[in-house]
Amino acid sequence: MEHPPGHSSCGEEEGNQGGRGGKTVTEDPTHPEAAAAAHADTRFQISWQNHPARIDKLVEWLIYHPADCAILSNSKLDANFGPPSGKNKQEVNTAIARSIFGHEEEYATHPDKYRDSVMSCINQ
Repeated sequence: MEHPPGHSSCGEEEGNQGGRGGKTVTEDPTHPEAAAAAHADTRFQISWQNHPARIDKLVEWLIYHPADCAILSNSKLDANFGPPSGKNKQEVNTAIARSIFGHEEEYATHPDKYRDSVMSCINQ
């Protein structure tokens, strides 16, 4: 099976409130936690290319969840599709991410990044 090119998704995390001038800790370059937070963000990557089983799971999800495909493609929902996993793209992508990555330790701390990675992979 031919797989699409790999993808890494690493959005920005929100920092803790505080710091100087109303900036978050991660926005204040003089704060010691800022460097650590910036380093942690650059290390966190979600790889599709190095894990073809993830792509297989994504394709399998889309095959067996036609109502989700309708939502993701802005198509009309057919009653024969069954219920979708969410009422909008964000909720559907969250359900897909939970299915693919829910067993991974990092998923619990970065679910939005996994959701965004799924969305990006689908839109490639």
